[in-house]
Amino acid sequence: MHEAIDIYCERIDASFWSEPINAITNGAFLVAALLLILRLQHSRDRAVWWLTGLIAAIGVGSFLFHTYATGWAAAADVFPILLFMLSAVAIGLRRRFELPWQAAALGTIAFLLSGILLSVTQLAIIIPQGSVTYVPGLVMLILFAVALWRRGDPFAKYFLIAAPVFFVSLTLRSVDLSVCEALPLGTHFGWHLLNAVTLYLVVLGLRRMPAPTANQPSA
Repeated sequence: MHEAIDIYCERIDASFWSEPINAITNGAFLVAALLLILRLQHSRDRAVWWLTGLIAAIGVGSFLFHTYATGWAAAADVFPILLFMLSAVAIGLRRRFELPWQAAALGTIAFLLSGILLSVTQLAIIIPQGSVTYVPGLVMLILFAVALWRRGDPFAKYFLIAAPVFFVSLTLRSVDLSVCEALPLGTHFGWHLLNAVTLYLVVLGLRRMPAPTANQPSA
């Protein structure tokens, strides 16, 4: 758990600040969480606050990993990401598609298993650095975007933007080690910046429909 992990271009030794750009760009997650707090400060939507808290936790966990770069720090990095993904899928299936909790839970379990199964297939070689486990997240974003757009759902716009942003984000995560010679800093920091944007959009896309005001008829 305390052995040094070196899997990114920017890291050149086991020192704390060996990945300064990868470490500092995790501030994007904290900025995303702060923007959500400011935008939704009057909301009583507990699901939104849960997801917002997880975004902040992702930023902290990833900072720890890109500074300490040990097994325990990797766990601090991965665990909030996993929680966010599973929570977002469950909330999305329940809220945007009005599935019963049992069906939403089964869909979330299937989502989790798909990531595990992909990690032991040949696709893990084609999409390296563990990025293959995030492919189900990309697929889910695309499915949400298309399905909600076809239904004319006002929240579709958030997923229509989030899907291509996450695609670029995931690509930057995947090619990091392969571009070290040309780009010594690598591209992993781009994953942080664009992933923060993705998570911000996802939370906006999963919030409850605002209640109509006295001067506004209900939909």
